[in-house]
Amino acid sequence: MKLFLEFERLRELNSGLGQVCWRLGQSLARLLPSETSVFCWAPKKQDGLFGQQFQYIVVQYSGIKKFFVLRKKYDVWHCLHQDSKFLPLNSHSKLILTVHDLNFLSEHHLNDEKICARLGRLQRKIDRADIIVTISHYTKKVLEENLNVKNKRVEVIYNGCSMSEQSEPEMPSFAPAGDFLFSIGSIASRKNLHVLLPLMQKLPGISLVMAGSYAAEGDYYRALQQQIRDLNLADRVMMPGAISEAEKVWLYQRCCGLVFPSLLEGFGLPIVEAMYFGQPVFLSTSTSLPEVGGDAAYYWENFDADSMAQVVRQGLTCHNAARVALCKKQAAKFSWQNAAQKYMQLYRDL
Repeated sequence: MKLFLEFERLRELNSGLGQVCWRLGQSLARLLPSETSVFCWAPKKQDGLFGQQFQYIVVQYSGIKKFFVLRKKYDVWHCLHQDSKFLPLNSHSKLILTVHDLNFLSEHHLNDEKICARLGRLQRKIDRADIIVTISHYTKKVLEENLNVKNKRVEVIYNGCSMSEQSEPEMPSFAPAGDFLFSIGSIASRKNLHVLLPLMQKLPGISLVMAGSYAAEGDYYRALQQQIRDLNLADRVMMPGAISEAEKVWLYQRCCGLVFPSLLEGFGLPIVEAMYFGQPVFLSTSTSLPEVGGDAAYYWENFDADSMAQVVRQGLTCHNAARVALCKKQAAKFSWQNAAQKYMQLYRDL
């Protein structure tokens, strides 16, 4: 088998898609039979990341080399995300396309024309694909409601959790002195983070760390900062921006719980990461979150501050050894080894 893995997003190794490429690549490297020829399109700085079994092709966004790579025949070409600019031009190369989400359908800064354009681009990739993979049943449902999959095979393969392979924990400089809740993810309006601030007013004695980058939605970040000042929460709510993997592990290990009121998720990896450590997770009931959190999570039925606080207090009080075990059992369902095995089967099927 000649297998091509489109790992272009390794250029942002600590991003969500960068981690997907890295962790799936690691797991595939352990499973692939020696007779498989694996070609990996990756940035120059990631050359050799998965060992000698892979043949690395340095990403070039234009020019003859790009055209040559796209025209070459491979048995299977795996495109790791739906927004990739790289698809095989050789009609004999079978294509697996992984779709993570269609969040753009609900992004308020996009007008109808831009949404239609993005749907059109994705439809063309769906038309080219031989097998489509989504990372949750929720994403599969949204995909089939908004695009024509033409009776093609659509599989659900969950992302994995790589917390067991993370670096040693490192205490961040902004670490709260006492008990704290933790939230991590991009600082964006779809994450619904502003509802956490009135909640914190109802939970005296507990701090909140909201970690994540905010470059894409600076206005929302600034609005959160103003809300923190207006509610006199500056001494209890920290927004450190993007954090390192080691700092993330430290925060997961020591927080009271994860608060994740997001309204729009294709999967929701922080849920699995927090449950890996047995921590209580508090979630909205939106989109894919109940699918990932299962019976191990605590859910907010609405975003009234008093109601949210009641759920958090009850969850923190009753989160005993049995609940910790339930969280860890739920997290164990999401492993990169399982994902790699399922992708390997798809490669063989084609």
